Amino acid sequence: MDIVFRSGIYPKDLAGKRVLDLGCGPTGRFVRYLRDHGVDAYGLDSRPVARSSFLMQAEANEIPQPSSPYDRIFVHYAVFRLGVSGFSEPLINQGRLTEEENYLNLLVMMKILDQMNKVTQPGSQAIIVPYSDELEDFLLPYSCTIENILNNPIASLITNILYANKLCPALVQRLIINY
Repeated sequence: MDIVFRSGIYPKDLAGKRVLDLGCGPTGRFVRYLRDHGVDAYGLDSRPVARSSFLMQAEANEIPQPSSPYDRIFVHYAVFRLGVSGFSEPLINQGRLTEEENYLNLLVMMKILDQMNKVTQPGSQAIIVPYSDELEDFLLPYSCTIENILNNPIASLITNILYANKLCPALVQRLIINY
């Protein structure tokens, strides 16, 4: 499970927690992996998702209110990718993204952070991988810590293979938002 290796988050770290994978993808692979390991995990993606009681189709800036708050929200790549220079600059340079679209993406990221706050409770955490300096201005209202991801040769290998197109920043840190 490549996302586990890249993020430094393992099912044992999430035991007893209610988890939301924001941007889970159509199959919810990471969510299924967590559920197979006993974690109460749910997934949300803007694309149509496989039919299940734990995968939802919705925009990240309109997270449905859960029956009970999430203890952890796991955000990797998809949700905060645009508006972050490591992703957007190559797209702008290639003419695939305008500066205006990039600015709108930054505004959407602010709304997503607000939505994440609404579906958590005090003591919850959001784990954002990869961490990017562009998020700092949006995070001022939150209590945050930045953790180094252990130098994991498997993570480096997988990241280099999967993201050789250079649209992903290096995975050396993860951001933890404490609610």
